[in-house]
Amino acid sequence: MKLLIEGDGHFTDKKPERRQDKDFLETMLGKLDQVFQIYRENNCSAMIQVGDFFNSPDASNRVIAALISIIKQNQIVPYVIYGQHDIVGHSGTTFGRSPLKVLKAAGVIEMLGNYTQCVCTDIDEEERSIFLYGASFGQDIPKVDDPKNFNVLVIHAMIGNESLYPGQNITLPQNFSREYKDFNLICCGDYHYYFDIEMGSRRILNPGCLIRKTIGERDLVLEPSVIIYDTKTNETKRVKLKVDPVNEVFDFTEKQKASNDEIVGFVESLRNNVDATTFWQDILEKVYVERKTTDEVKELISESLVFIREEK
Repeated sequence: MKLLIEGDGHFTDKKPERRQDKDFLETMLGKLDQVFQIYRENNCSAMIQVGDFFNSPDASNRVIAALISIIKQNQIVPYVIYGQHDIVGHSGTTFGRSPLKVLKAAGVIEMLGNYTQCVCTDIDEEERSIFLYGASFGQDIPKVDDPKNFNVLVIHAMIGNESLYPGQNITLPQNFSREYKDFNLICCGDYHYYFDIEMGSRRILNPGCLIRKTIGERDLVLEPSVIIYDTKTNETKRVKLKVDPVNEVFDFTEKQKASNDEIVGFVESLRNNVDATTFWQDILEKVYVERKTTDEVKELISESLVFIREEK
């Protein structure tokens, strides 16, 4: 059986500041259409998406409707977990009002949870049934019901082969795989960069983010791709998507850095809007709108929140 593993999608119609696309959503849908074509060309039996399907839990109706349409047209229903970008306040308790919930209700995705889910009735050469387990953002790692089956873990957590900033608390793929050795295959999301590590008869991998979002050094060399995994042979194939050259995708014009005055003003507005009954992310969005906050300041805040989360 062949599985197609797709990385973080971050679907949105809000174009990142440095991108030059005429219609960013159409660009992203074009990538998803490539993924479906690769699925068919390689005779895959199931598609796995590793979380952060959406870039924000407040995805527009245009984005949601477009995704429902393209998935229905292709008649391929992905198995999905949620990432922190899919849910309000980075809290799984808010999944019920997430855009993924709408996709689930529309019948175009299957959500994986902390329980076994058989992806097909086929068996491999060793007569093992193939089961998927999900560990969405913040969830505990599920326990394998039967180690004799072919068990697949789909997880959204900061597992990667290199820290993204100094002092980051990151789990190495090899260490994670050794700790959870009852899983024959571990498919990772959250870390946006490709890795594929074979450990005997087991494997841990991450296809990387589906889109290049920034002009950071890592994003400029990022090659959007998917991974095809064969459960019978434990072999993988990385299939790179067709993308435009970085000099056509990004605007490299020098941008003015966010000033200290702007950041101080933002913090003051945040204090004035604090309400104990409101989710912190809702407060942030309100202040963003009120102050017409620049993407530079938003990026600084986002980086700080990631650091705080990892330090907890």
